[in-house]
Amino acid sequence: MELTYEIYRRIYKLSQNGKTVAEIARVLQMKESAVENILSKPFSKLTEKEITGADVRPERKKQKLEKKPDGRQRYASNEKRDGLIVDLRKQGLTLDEIGQKVNLTRERVRQVLRRDALGLSIGAIKQEQEVLRANDQLMEQRKVFGIISENWSEYSQLTFSDLARALEIDEKKLRKSISRIQYVYLQANQESPHAQVWTDEQCIQSLKDAATFEFPLTVLKYRRLIESGTVKGPTAALFWHRFGSWVNACEIAGVEYGEAQREYDRNWTDKELLRFVRWFMHQRSDGRWSIENFEAWSKQPEVAGPSTALLRLRLGTWSQLRVLALELQLPEFNMHAFSGLEQDVN
Repeated sequence: MELTYEIYRRIYKLSQNGKTVAEIARVLQMKESAVENILSKPFSKLTEKEITGADVRPERKKQKLEKKPDGRQRYASNEKRDGLIVDLRKQGLTLDEIGQKVNLTRERVRQVLRRDALGLSIGAIKQEQEVLRANDQLMEQRKVFGIISENWSEYSQLTFSDLARALEIDEKKLRKSISRIQYVYLQANQESPHAQVWTDEQCIQSLKDAATFEFPLTVLKYRRLIESGTVKGPTAALFWHRFGSWVNACEIAGVEYGEAQREYDRNWTDKELLRFVRWFMHQRSDGRWSIENFEAWSKQPEVAGPSTALLRLRLGTWSQLRVLALELQLPEFNMHAFSGLEQDVN
């Protein structure tokens, strides 16, 4: 029998189907020694020329890449086509979708994948795609985070929506591209009806205006004037951020300042109250700084902290309190661990 390329293919196919050498020799009417000799070589590495001693068939050699009338492509060789089939499968395409692109039936595509991409299950493909997407998203988040960090002195006064518009990105993507500390500032701005960009001069002028109604000027009194609309100005948190403390801001403005040390029959100063909040944020390593978590933490015997009602009555909303706490100069409660992206920190 003349040994052709098709004979070799039949031998290997029968072998893969579990046929013995004797059974293959009987089916093809060949000697068993000839079958054994053929199976001793890896079929995938043999070419038609090596098997038959002849050149590749002319119709294959002359075949060129061309477009079919329906937009599908004809491929110069099965090798290129099969390689594309595997690549398309890795991209998550179904057998039918791949078949339409390479002009093959669904069953033929399945056969190619079974031969050339063993173990390339749809589950493995999806898992690989999820990893790639997650890596791409993380790279994009790091890029956005870098831009925000470089311009934080300006962006720290904006809301989530304003910053998203400024960066021309989706707000959902923005929230995943900031640190826990940046989130605290933007959240406070988001909840404030007075959120806007304030210059240093405007901040100082708002203190001077407030001092015409209240003196000595405390954070609590200033907040009441702002909320009532009597005075226009930023939240008290911005003074800590811009000038280092409430006292420094008042001194620059030339107004008499004070701390509500014994208002509402409490002995804590404003700074002491905020120190509890900062302590809580520092200890909560997961960054879950909700008011409910603070209440549970402050009731511990070793803490014995102030109530949230007192904190809000004296210093503002919980969002504003967190910003004020972050602005305190307290080296013992270093917040550096919360200054990066959560994906990088964890």
